[in-house]
Amino acid sequence: MAVVRARGYRPARYLTREDVARVGGFLAATPFDESGGHYDSTAMRSAEIHLLPQSATEVGSDLGNLRHRYEELTRYFSATATAGDAIVLMLT
Repeated sequence: MAVVRARGYRPARYLTREDVARVGGFLAATPFDESGGHYDSTAMRSAEIHLLPQSATEVGSDLGNLRHRYEELTRYFSATATAGDAIVLMLT
């Protein structure tokens, strides 16, 4: 994985085709319940890592959203790996 710097953004990361295949395989082999079971809304809220629900009654929907995003990410990496493509990640 290469790291590239761009003005106004965090460093970009280049995932090679091999990296994409490895990540795609990992995601496909790791059910959401295995990783999602570690979700701790209290810790996330106190660390201000993610916009989280304001009440404990909304945590279920937050987990549902997290599950949906995980499934999307898994499909994306699988399709990209199948196509033999690389990925550039760039976050603001």
